[in-house]
Amino acid sequence: MSGQRARPSLQPGPRGSKTMWRPEGRSLTIAHQRSHRLLRSRGRRIGCVEGVVWVTLDRDERDIVLDGGEFFVVDCDAPVLIFALRGPAVVDIAGAGRHG
Repeated sequence: MSGQRARPSLQPGPRGSKTMWRPEGRSLTIAHQRSHRLLRSRGRRIGCVEGVVWVTLDRDERDIVLDGGEFFVVDCDAPVLIFALRGPAVVDIAGAGRHG
């Protein structure tokens, strides 16, 4: 990690709840210190339902760390790696793109 942490896109939840968005896509569980790769994912929303994930974009210096209730919308065509940082994580993947 480069030490620079990107702010994920956040939307307020109802009545100040910690859930800042509603899962709408395909949910999957990533085991602790394991990863899931996505290809051609521009426009996909990666949401962390539970746990903490590190989202890396190929050739991108940003460190995108998502806690439960936060999400990030992929803004490039680079391959994406989602890594479970602290224990298993549940992520929701929604929008256009293709799994790899």
